[in-house]
Amino acid sequence: MLVLDKEIDGIRVAVWKSEEDFETLRQSIPEGDALATEAIRLFKSEKRRKEWLTARVLLRTILNRPFTIKYKASGAPYFEDLPLYLSISHTKRYVAVALSSSSMVGVDVEQVTPNICKLKSRICGQSETAENELEITLHWSAKETAFKIIDTEGVDFTRNLTINPFCVCKNGAGTMTLHETATRKKNVIEIHYIILDDTVLTFAKAQDMP
Repeated sequence: MLVLDKEIDGIRVAVWKSEEDFETLRQSIPEGDALATEAIRLFKSEKRRKEWLTARVLLRTILNRPFTIKYKASGAPYFEDLPLYLSISHTKRYVAVALSSSSMVGVDVEQVTPNICKLKSRICGQSETAENELEITLHWSAKETAFKIIDTEGVDFTRNLTINPFCVCKNGAGTMTLHETATRKKNVIEIHYIILDDTVLTFAKAQDMP
């Protein structure tokens, strides 16, 4: 079910809540049979098949036209036949996509769980102020989004990606400022975030890099 579809700062971001079974997804779009067959060919895991198909059902729903998705050597998706930059992410309950007509985009969706606290030292640098499950998950998700935009190997989340201190907005939506030192440009990236129940969504585009 489509639960979010909006445009913010030149980024179209959409989120699908994964409530349907594989067969329902297959029947929901004109290309469903062909896409379902491809998902079965590509993946042995039922979970991966459903994630793959859900992303394409989501895109078909918001774009209202067929398309072909290919993958770079890095694993990043792109449209073969549409003049749009694309990013895809999925977690247990949601699938998210981000689109831009002008520059590379990144999107990430992560469920907030207590286990994230155990990973704080691998996510947050010494200067970062994340203290609780939500804040640590926001840092993690924002860095995943930036990593997709940078598209560079060897990025260390604690040393190369740093987020300025921020307060989580009461309305569940806001921005974070991230500094990256993984590239020669050492860009500053504005990361947007939206909180959906127990899940965080982050997204950004390369044009946000001064």
